[in-house]
Amino acid sequence: MNKESSLVKKVFLYSLSILILVIFCNCSKEKKSTTLFSEYQNIIKKFDSKLKTVRSRRTYINTLNNKNIELKQLLKKIKKLPTSDDRLLLQGKIYFELKNFAQSLTTFENLIQKQSPLSHRAKFEKLRVLLEKKDYEASLSLFNQIENHVNKDENFFKVIYQLAHNVKNIEDRRLYSEKYLKAAADKKYLKSHVGNIYTNLANIEKEKGDINNAKEILEKALKQPIGPASKRTILCYLKPLERLNSVAPQLQINNWLNTEPISSKEMDGKIIVIDFWSPGCVPCRELFPRLLDFFNQYKNRGLIIIGITRSSGHYSDDRHHKLRVSREQELKLIKKFLKRHEISIPVAVVKDKKFFNDFGVLGFPTLFVINPEGNIVDFKLGANNFNKFEQKIKKLIEK
Repeated sequence: MNKESSLVKKVFLYSLSILILVIFCNCSKEKKSTTLFSEYQNIIKKFDSKLKTVRSRRTYINTLNNKNIELKQLLKKIKKLPTSDDRLLLQGKIYFELKNFAQSLTTFENLIQKQSPLSHRAKFEKLRVLLEKKDYEASLSLFNQIENHVNKDENFFKVIYQLAHNVKNIEDRRLYSEKYLKAAADKKYLKSHVGNIYTNLANIEKEKGDINNAKEILEKALKQPIGPASKRTILCYLKPLERLNSVAPQLQINNWLNTEPISSKEMDGKIIVIDFWSPGCVPCRELFPRLLDFFNQYKNRGLIIIGITRSSGHYSDDRHHKLRVSREQELKLIKKFLKRHEISIPVAVVKDKKFFNDFGVLGFPTLFVINPEGNIVDFKLGANNFNKFEQKIKKLIEK
């Protein structure tokens, strides 16, 4: 009996040792995964904060390059470790940050196909890639599958925000706009974007042709306890909205920079698109190639596109930041900017705010469409979804 008891005891101790070793290894793996994920989060947080403060294009690119270097170093660490679902998920997230969308999608799809316990998280990350690739309809379909199965964190509401602005169906855009506003009532970190959501709801009404309802949405929003940035965003949309369907102010422009002056007689009976812009506005710079392509396509069919900026006594663009400049210096810098970016649509500079105020322009870029009768028939704030704006102008041209 003593020998049997001793043997049983040895077997028990041996089994216990194995169990402790397995638990220890698993804990070590979980701890290592947690450490790597924390390192990833710290990299994202650190560089996102830096990118919000940079002012020049060169600094922005350098900061982004440094972020990518650290992410690639982290990726090397992960690849040296045994494969696991949580590490695959982290790899996919890093590929996403590095803009390697093909590899990112493959990684997430592998987790989804094997029905990993992390498959819902993988589907959410796949959704973010689809949004980045502007595949909004596939994004919406996938989001409908997983909405109730993923964490309602900041990235979740970034998805809501993108769907609210970009999906094709108007009622879907309205639905996700309202979801965002409902969440923003309780979550402070969402409040900075509520102005954009209200203008999105107003834009939906404008698309339907209900201008009065669009104005009402914005006027009610201004009475809500929202921050000054959101109020300014709403006013940037409301002021041009109030000019809609009215006679356009006289286009008395004297200072043309890269073309011969366009006379009032030349503008008579033409469709005119006015792009109010600023050299320091990144979306403005991104929009110019689209405007140039559109102008070249339809300039022989009665379309005139004019970019208008103004003298301000200071100057900022992708290379220069000057707190004080003379008018002559400012004009030279703008001319260099136009040449550097190969902007060949007609561009003019006005001296003061009056011309901007006459159109209700508070933000950049703001674009207006003036029909051959001289009435403002449409406007657009911002550079996103330019295709829809183009389609409306094409219909006007074809009439």
